Amino acid sequence: MIAFGFGEVLGGWITGIVIDKYGCKTASIKNVFLTALMTSVTLFCINVNKYSITTFIMCFVWGYMDGSLNIHCHSIMGF
Repeated sequence: MIAFGFGEVLGGWITGIVIDKYGCKTASIKNVFLTALMTSVTLFCINVNKYSITTFIMCFVWGYMDGSLNIHCHSIMGF
């Protein structure tokens, strides 16, 4: 869960920078890429079926995507 927390903080911070510099459209494309990355990492971890470093990478990517999507949704809604 520590990896998830680091990913969430980093994802929110980087997405905020992307939205400020390049706009919401670029952040949307980034989020589509992150969703594909999260799906592929998760499927890889399911196939490995072992507790290893890939488990921490998967948690980090989940957190990164969660933080990124939260910041993006809040910026679209105007909060």
